Amino acid sequence: RTSSITVTRSDAAPADTAKPAISIDSIANRTETSDASISVSGIADDPGVNASGVRRIFVNGHEADYDAATKRWSVTGIALTPGENRVVAEAVDGAASPNTEREEVTVIRRVATAPALTIATPAAGSVMRSPVITVAGVATPTDVEHPVTVTVNGQPAALAGGRFTATVDLAKLVDPKTGAATIS
Repeated sequence: RTSSITVTRSDAAPADTAKPAISIDSIANRTETSDASISVSGIADDPGVNASGVRRIFVNGHEADYDAATKRWSVTGIALTPGENRVVAEAVDGAASPNTEREEVTVIRRVATAPALTIATPAAGSVMRSPVITVAGVATPTDVEHPVTVTVNGQPAALAGGRFTATVDLAKLVDPKTGAATIS
């Protein structure tokens, strides 16, 4: 009895079926910021057998710059909305049927709100006889991460325990036409 077997030789390289690797190293998961946009960077590689190499990196749909020699990638201007934002980086290799891998982190954009500000003295509409007055009041922060500063007519006010005071020279503020001074 005889049997036969047919062997075919091909010079084509085997297909790249492995996903590339990608990581985000510029921001940690659950990072908090008050910025409206961020820059994101990391490392991507296609280390598998028959690897075709990383061809493109996308972050939230924006193509990143990729340096194949260093395996580093980066992109700027990734917009953030107030609250939680998903930042998704995707690496695509050069296989005939591209393989994709992704890394995802969450970035929280905090929006600072203006502090509550109350001017206690002088009262609105006050008529003052002294050329120099003290402006005083209370400034209450609405966000503990953003310290409160108070300026009166562009000059920093002293602030302690949420209370502020500033000395204002009315002579420098008087409108010669109306004789009135406005404190801002």
